[in-house]
Order: sequence, then C-alpha cells, then structure tokens
Amino acid sequence: MSSFAKNVVLGLGKKSRELRRIIKEHRNPGTAHLPPEVISRSIADAIVGVYQQRALTQNLTGEWIVFARHEGQNYYLCLATHDEVRANPSVLVERISGCTGEFPFLVAQLERAALASN
Repeated sequence: MSSFAKNVVLGLGKKSRELRRIIKEHRNPGTAHLPPEVISRSIADAIVGVYQQRALTQNLTGEWIVFARHEGQNYYLCLATHDEVRANPSVLVERISGCTGEFPFLVAQLERAALASN
C-alpha cells in the first residue's frame, strides 16, 4: 500500500495540483444534485486513474522486485522499498541470502557479486 500511495502522491504533482483539478472537476455546482457517495467515488476513481496512468507510462516507483537469473529463467526472490535500501544497502544481500536454501545457485552468484564489489 505504501508504494501505491507514494505513486499517487507523485502523480498528483507539486502542491497536489492534479488533486485540486480532480476535486474541482467532480465536485462543482453541476454535481451538487448528486449524493456525496457518488461524488466521493468519482474522485476516488480519478485518483486511482492517476496510479494507472503512471503504471501505463512505466513511471511507478517505490519498490524493487528483486530476482536472479539462472539458466535462462528469472527467480523472484523478494521486494525491497527504495527507502529501506537507501537507509541500509545491505538489506538486499541479507534478504537474498535467506533464499539460498530454496535456490542454491544463489550462493555462487552472491560470492561473485561480493568479489566484483571489492
């Protein structure tokens, strides 16, 4: 949920200009006859549309899907948020290391990555 919220906030722009536009479009004298629930749903749908637009333009941010490639296949290992990796870059290595029991090929990949970073 936090990455969804982060992407909506980014999509709404500086000073929430897009949010103001959405509210003005859906809550105005022309919609005064509509029940508040209908207006609220229209606003909520428009905000979800902001997220969908970011997804369509491949501008989503907030989480990484971490995977390893082995013998031509992708093995999805974990998720990590940008903020937690910035705060502690070793968090990815710790999480991936926890996957070595299920994916033994990761041991060699982690060792190669450690050598390459030194």
